[in-house]
Order: sequence, then structure tokens, then C-alpha cells
Amino acid sequence: MCIKTENLWYKYPRSENWVLRDINLTVSPGEFVCIAGPSGCGKSTLLYCLNGVIPHALGGVMEGKVTVDSLNTKQYDIHELSMTVGLVQQDPENQFRTLTVRDEIAFGPENLLIPKHEIMERIAWSLKMVNAEHLVDREMRELSGGEKQRVALAAALSMKPKVLILDEPTSNIDPKGATELAWNLRDIRSKTDLTIIVVEHRLDLFLWMSERFVVMNEGKILYDGPPRSVLHHGHDLLPRIGVRPPQIFELFSHLCGCDNAKCNCPSHHPLSPEEGVEALRQQMPLNFRCVCDSAHQGRARKGDIVVQVDGLTYEYPGGFRALNGIDLKVRRGEFVGIVGNNGSGKTTFLLHLVGILKPQGGKVVVFDMDIRNTPISTIARRVGMMFQYPSQQLFEDSVREEILFAPKNFGMDSNAISERFKEVLRVSDLEGLEDRYPQSLSVGQMKRLNLASILIYDPDLIILDEPFFGQDYGHAKKVMDLLANLNREEGKTVLITSHHVVELAEYAKRLLLFEGGRIIEDGSTRHVMNSMMEREEKQFFCTPVCRLAHLLSGHTAPDAPTTVKDMLSVLMEEKSG
Repeated sequence: MCIKTENLWYKYPRSENWVLRDINLTVSPGEFVCIAGPSGCGKSTLLYCLNGVIPHALGGVMEGKVTVDSLNTKQYDIHELSMTVGLVQQDPENQFRTLTVRDEIAFGPENLLIPKHEIMERIAWSLKMVNAEHLVDREMRELSGGEKQRVALAAALSMKPKVLILDEPTSNIDPKGATELAWNLRDIRSKTDLTIIVVEHRLDLFLWMSERFVVMNEGKILYDGPPRSVLHHGHDLLPRIGVRPPQIFELFSHLCGCDNAKCNCPSHHPLSPEEGVEALRQQMPLNFRCVCDSAHQGRARKGDIVVQVDGLTYEYPGGFRALNGIDLKVRRGEFVGIVGNNGSGKTTFLLHLVGILKPQGGKVVVFDMDIRNTPISTIARRVGMMFQYPSQQLFEDSVREEILFAPKNFGMDSNAISERFKEVLRVSDLEGLEDRYPQSLSVGQMKRLNLASILIYDPDLIILDEPFFGQDYGHAKKVMDLLANLNREEGKTVLITSHHVVELAEYAKRLLLFEGGRIIEDGSTRHVMNSMMEREEKQFFCTPVCRLAHLLSGHTAPDAPTTVKDMLSVLMEEKSG
């Protein structure tokens, strides 16, 4: 036994509600366990109980017992437990203590008084494990969100723990990096007896390699068992509570027509594109070909130009060139997705659209306002942006005050805002939390609060930087449905950067691919994803369904489906034909 929780209950200081309710969980040495559940269900709180942050740092009321490697967490302090348990948090900035990558990774071992030569070896080893050797001499402030996440993981690995706990480790890592991280964890586990526990919403990445799948809801464990068994028995309930099965599993569930847990098929469904190819060839041999639906082709873009960027360049202090000649036009009513590797310039580009950064070269015009000489306050009235890290955008002492912050500063009519406040609170699923301190919310709740504080003043251009960070499927879908409705019914223009390509494929009509500070692909989402499938290093930006289609066709499908709905249409046509 490596980890054991017995009748674990917990509630935070000054709170009457139990966040964890009678948690009983046993994890054996060397196991790989994936934990999922809706935002705010207690996943992160459970992790804090495993490394001693609860009860030693956060206080509150903890009942029951937690044992890690035979250590009772109530009897050992965080310093002692840190030599056994390594934790990578959702927001990596919360655990950084130094100014450079090298110092950050050395920080833990140095506090254990480990010899200098061994510390240097650990720095090199841990960075190699997360494919970030090139970052060793960088300053922390220069790193993109995904790069910071890799450094946080490397810092945890440098402690050589027996248990590695990761709280949504891929939330800000690009798809290629996320896949490589999953492979790295698999390799680390195969070479060591390291126990790994991953809390993750993106089940496509980790479920295929996990021995255990634990699903939580409202502070309790609903399911605990082999992944396919849990997906089988939770077939109806999981999507309703905000847990989305892997896209390939979802495809096969629809394909076999099983819509309830009584069907035995789901217990055998594949979880990855590679498994899906074999299953399809056994079940329904076919000469796969993609029949293009004209509805998916890029339509001519209409409407006034609301964003025009010409030759935009930007270089950070220290010489890192983030943007290297961006040219782009976005018209009113477009829904644009943006993908690219970490550090490719996506966030830097978005910060120019709201005037936080000013062009060093080239020109940026938004709603006929030249960003270079327009005050941010003027731009903000028509452009709302949700940042990557939610805590950077919270200023007030309550949810209510946070949502009303912008309208008050804009001098908007209080009566109109009062009615709009109720609607925004409802669509953001924050009802009942009006008086909560924003920083006490879960990451997912904070992200929805960020969005609510934008929607309340009704901007014409809505920009979201990694909006799915900390969001479960249910809340992510609600947010995307809301944005899609605003885009369709009110003509709002939406720009989203995200590493969640499955959701982008379902909502964004246009897709941009950033690389090295440039836009190297621009077109309909389906066209761009299929174009990326032709280049091995870019295939990670395609959905699992798209990769499955190319595997079936021998990598010769120029217009392969990217969503479950489209793939079903093609497969059923092939089957009937």
C-alpha cells in the first residue's frame, strides 16, 4: 500500500460545507491512477490532503486518516512529506519561488541540502523528462503558460518523490507537449516504481495508459475501477456531471448504438485512434474514403473588418522575438480558433488586441482604433478578454463586486446592469456564490467569474485565452454554447486560443496555426486540421477522430472528419454503401 485514505472528510476554514465526504481510496505502489470530475467536486482538495497541505497549511476541519508511504499526514509536516510526495498544481505560478528556470528546479533539492553535483544532475534529468532542456537558462517571466507548466513538473521530479501527483498538468501545455508529457509519464513509470496520480479533464491523453479511473462528484467517489469498466457503468451519468469520455470511445458508443449501461459493448470500446483502427477493421471492413460535405468548406467571409493587423512584430526584453510579422483580418461575426505550440506567440498577439502590449513594428487596428495611441480603457469598452490565469484578473472582495467592477468603471446604467447581473450569474453557473471571496473559488469557478465580468458589459469582440483551463466538460460546453449563441444571434466576434482541439473543432469555423511568431495556416477548421495531418510534427493539433480517419485511409484523407458527428456520417455511409 502506497496511499490510503480512510473515512476522509474535510471542510475549509470558516465554511460549513464538507468539500470531501467519506473518501476511502487505496493506491498501490507503481499504479497509474486518473481522477476526473466536475469543477469544484473536491479533486484538488483531495490532492492537498495527500501531500500535507491539508491540514498543515490550509487548516480547516479534517476527519479520518491519510497515510502516504506509511506516514500519517497529520503527524508529519509538509517538509517531511515533500520528500515522498511531489505535487504539480493547476496554476504553476502559485508554486514558483525563484526568477530563473535553473534556480526553480534546484530550489527543492537545495533545501534538502543535496550536494551540488547531484542537484545539477537532477536539473538535467528532470528537464529532459519533460522535453524542456532548452529552457534551462531562461527567466521565469519570459516563459509562456505551457512552458511554466513544464518547469513546475520538472521541479517536482527533481525531488525524486515516490508519489507524483499532477493537478491538470496539461491545462496550458500545447497538444504536442501534452502528448509527450503523457508518454514521458508512461516511460518514467515503466522504468521506476513511481506512483502517479493525475487529475485531468482531457481523458484522451491519459485514460488509455491508466490502470484505475476514479470519478468524483460533490466530494464523494462515484466510480473507481478499470477505465473501460467505469466508462461502461457511468455511460449515462458521466456526461451529465461534466465528465466527457475520450472522443474515440464516444464515437464507438454512438456507432454501436448503445445508449445505456446495460449494453456490454462499451466495456470493449477503444480509447485511442490506434485501438480504433483495429476495432473498425475487425467490425466493419471498408475502403475508407472521406466524402466532403460542402457545409464544412470555408465560406466567403462577410461583414465589416473589426481586427486588422499588418506586419506586427514584438520582442520581449532579453531578446525573445515573440511575434515576427503577423498579418490578419477578422470580420464581424467570425468565430476564430487559434492553436500553436507554447511560445509561438498566441497570447502575445491577443494582448496586442486589447492594448496591453503596443506594437514595436507594424500596425494593429481594432474597431477603427489604432492600438498604439488608444487608451486601454477605451479599447476595453468594446473588447473583452479573459486571461490564461484567472487569479490575474480578480480584483474585488466578492463575486458580486467582481462582476460589477467593469460596469461601474464604464458608468453604465445601474438598473440595466442589475437585470443583466442575474442573467450573467445564471449562465456562468455562479448563483449562490455572490458573496464568496473570488480567490477562494476553484480554478474553474474563477474562470467562469472572469467570463461573467466580461459578458456583463456586452463587448463586441470577446477574446478568450485558454478558456477551458480548470473547466470540466459540462461547464466548458455551457460556455461554448453561450459564445456560439452570441456569435450566431448577436453577431459577436469571438477569438479563442486553446489546446483543446476537440472543442475547437466543434465550435470554431476558422482556425489559425501560430508557429515562431507567425501565422502559418489560416482557413476553415476542418481544412487546417487536415492540412496539419500531412506534417507529423503538427498532427497533435488534430482531433483523435481526425487522426483515426487518416489512419483508416492510409494518411490520404484531404478532408477527413474532425468531430464525432461528422465521422459517424462518413462511417454509416460507408457501412450502408
